[in-house]
Amino acid sequence: MAVGVLGAAVFLMQASTEGFEVKNLRISPAEVKINESVTITADVKNLGGDAGAYGVTLSGLF
Repeated sequence: MAVGVLGAAVFLMQASTEGFEVKNLRISPAEVKINESVTITADVKNLGGDAGAYGVTLSGLF
Protein backbone atom coordinates (compact mmCIF):
# COMPACT_ATOMS: atom_id res chain seq x y z
CA MET A 1 0.00 0.00 0.00
CA ALA A 2 1.22 3.52 -0.75
CA VAL A 3 -0.17 6.81 0.53
CA GLY A 4 0.33 10.31 -0.87
CA VAL A 5 -0.87 13.78 0.09
CA LEU A 6 -1.61 16.64 -2.33
CA GLY A 7 -2.73 19.75 -0.49
CA ALA A 8 -5.93 18.78 1.33
CA ALA A 9 -6.37 15.58 -0.75
CA VAL A 10 -5.16 12.19 0.48
CA PHE A 11 -4.57 9.37 -2.03
CA LEU A 12 -4.35 5.67 -1.23
CA MET A 13 -3.05 3.00 -3.62
CA GLN A 14 -3.58 -0.61 -2.61
CA ALA A 15 -2.62 -3.91 -4.22
CA SER A 16 -5.47 -5.83 -5.85
CA THR A 17 -3.82 -9.21 -5.20
CA GLU A 18 -1.19 -10.71 -2.91
CA GLY A 19 2.36 -11.00 -4.20
CA PHE A 20 2.80 -7.40 -5.33
CA GLU A 21 4.28 -4.44 -3.47
CA VAL A 22 3.38 -0.80 -4.16
CA LYS A 23 5.84 1.88 -2.98
CA ASN A 24 6.98 5.42 -3.71
CA LEU A 25 3.66 7.04 -4.59
CA ARG A 26 4.44 10.31 -6.37
CA ILE A 27 2.03 13.12 -7.25
CA SER A 28 3.06 15.87 -9.66
CA PRO A 29 2.78 18.80 -9.52
CA ALA A 30 2.71 19.18 -5.74
CA GLU A 31 0.18 22.03 -6.03
CA VAL A 32 -2.53 22.25 -8.69
CA LYS A 33 -5.16 24.72 -9.78
CA ILE A 34 -8.77 23.91 -10.69
CA ASN A 35 -8.95 21.93 -13.98
CA GLU A 36 -5.18 21.31 -14.00
CA SER A 37 -3.95 17.77 -14.75
CA VAL A 38 -2.21 15.69 -12.09
CA THR A 39 0.18 12.79 -12.73
CA ILE A 40 0.25 10.00 -10.15
CA THR A 41 2.96 7.31 -10.35
CA ALA A 42 4.15 4.47 -8.13
CA ASP A 43 6.66 1.64 -8.17
CA VAL A 44 5.09 -1.85 -8.34
CA LYS A 45 7.19 -4.94 -7.59
CA ASN A 46 6.20 -8.54 -8.30
CA LEU A 47 7.27 -10.48 -5.19
CA GLY A 48 6.41 -13.90 -6.63
CA GLY A 49 8.19 -16.09 -9.14
CA ASP A 50 5.46 -16.04 -11.80
CA ALA A 51 4.49 -13.39 -14.32
CA GLY A 52 1.14 -11.78 -13.70
CA ALA A 53 -1.11 -8.81 -14.25
CA TYR A 54 -1.52 -6.13 -11.62
CA GLY A 55 -4.52 -3.87 -11.16
CA VAL A 56 -4.23 -0.85 -8.91
CA THR A 57 -7.08 0.92 -7.17
CA LEU A 58 -6.67 4.64 -6.61
CA SER A 59 -9.04 6.39 -4.26
CA GLY A 60 -8.90 9.82 -2.77
CA LEU A 61 -10.47 12.25 -0.34
CA PHE A 62 -10.93 15.49 -2.21
